[in-house]
Amino acid sequence: MRSVVCVGLVIASAAWPVVALAEIATLDETQLTIDVPEGWRYAGRSDSSHHPGVRVDLLTTTGAELRVFLSSDGCVRPVGGSWAQGAAQLLPDEFDQVWRTTLRDTEQGCFASRRGELVVVMTTADTASWDSARSHQLANRLLEAAAGPIVSAEIDRARLRAHTPGSGLPLALSVGLQLTTVADAELYREASSFVEVSGRLGVFSRPIVIRLEVEAGRASTGALRLDTQLVVGGMVKRGAITASLAVGGAIGGQTASEADTPSTDEDPIPAALRLPIIVEAATLLARRVHVSSRLRIAWQPGDDRDRVGGSRSLGVDEFGCEARLHIGRTRRAGFFAGLGYDEELGTGLLSLTLGIAAVPP
Repeated sequence: MRSVVCVGLVIASAAWPVVALAEIATLDETQLTIDVPEGWRYAGRSDSSHHPGVRVDLLTTTGAELRVFLSSDGCVRPVGGSWAQGAAQLLPDEFDQVWRTTLRDTEQGCFASRRGELVVVMTTADTASWDSARSHQLANRLLEAAAGPIVSAEIDRARLRAHTPGSGLPLALSVGLQLTTVADAELYREASSFVEVSGRLGVFSRPIVIRLEVEAGRASTGALRLDTQLVVGGMVKRGAITASLAVGGAIGGQTASEADTPSTDEDPIPAALRLPIIVEAATLLARRVHVSSRLRIAWQPGDDRDRVGGSRSLGVDEFGCEARLHIGRTRRAGFFAGLGYDEELGTGLLSLTLGIAAVPP
């Protein structure tokens, strides 16, 4: 049952004025206890046309309605209506806009919270009388309620998922098997291909991003390879698109191969420090389908005669680009495939990476 406690003085009498301030309401379905902003009212239980069979909490105001519920599927895009792009102005940054439609002169927008499985569907029928500022206030209070003590066991499970490591400080983690072919094997001491394990860890705390990357494996000649990279930079997010720019340092090389003779006094590719710059962009292409792309250039301090050649395209010491396709839910393990092209030491390298990854919200 819904419980409502009035805050302020409410005198329902024809002879006295009525002063109605905010109310504290415990929503029936989600069991979230919120301080309902002035202008809104809790209208009890309702149904979600976008999630058949799911009961929702309905909050109403002049010109708009909010349906609040929990769903592990998040927002399901409605059938019909025209898809309208545009930044959301209704809810705070903690909510990600999943879709927005215009159907029969009625705007609908669906938002999902990063803090759990909380889903909000907004319907605006009268944009002239709808108070967007109070809607923003209501969204903040919904988030505050979701972060506080929760009675519903279902919501409690959602909170546990939301507060696992990486939710407050979103992480991106990937581990994959990388196969690389070398255009000119002579520049890699006859190594025509590599087989490596590639791991990446990204820490996102807007506007800061930190990336740690490691590649380790074996060349076709038997030589061992290791390369590590750490970069720090800034990031921005606009809707479903995230972009970042980071700089830092990298070090790595390739050992002597099994074919080397004792007279060889240097490694084929001596370990060297490089200074990389990485530009990366990612977006949600479709439901549970993420795509990302990156551009990397790097310079090597000093003049190392064993690392001559650099990139033929840009004239820097190293150049690389890569595109990845990730299939899976945000903050959950999914599968990814990546295709990359690099230039270093005067030759090109084409790589294919397959593995598992979790993308941040």
